[in-house]
Amino acid sequence: MKSLALAAILVPALLSPAFAQGVGWVGATWLVEDIGGRGVIDNAQTTLRIDADGKVSGSTGCNRYFGKAILDGATLRFGPLATTYRACPPALADQERKFLAALKEARTARRDAMGRLQILTGKGKALLTLTRM
Repeated sequence: MKSLALAAILVPALLSPAFAQGVGWVGATWLVEDIGGRGVIDNAQTTLRIDADGKVSGSTGCNRYFGKAILDGATLRFGPLATTYRACPPALADQERKFLAALKEARTARRDAMGRLQILTGKGKALLTLTRM
């Protein structure tokens, strides 16, 4: 399998214990249920995992990705991510593009009343909604 590095340098993680404990999701694998309010292809299994050291990994539904997250206070940002480079059917390629774009736009995260993880813009707009696997 070929790899395509989307970034040569990964930003070191700044893990704030208050953020990680308050949100309560670091170290778990999360399944994406919604991207930008439009749902997802259910059997694609787009996932996200951020470890306590800030390492990020998962599946776009077609390709694997990895990199770093920057967590500081209420701030969440994803450093440059690298991904494998497999050909995807057009619908999955579109979902993958939207998912990776949402990670680039992320500025914070919260848990909703149902325990789902929401990744948000700086203005509080939901980019991604995920459930714990």
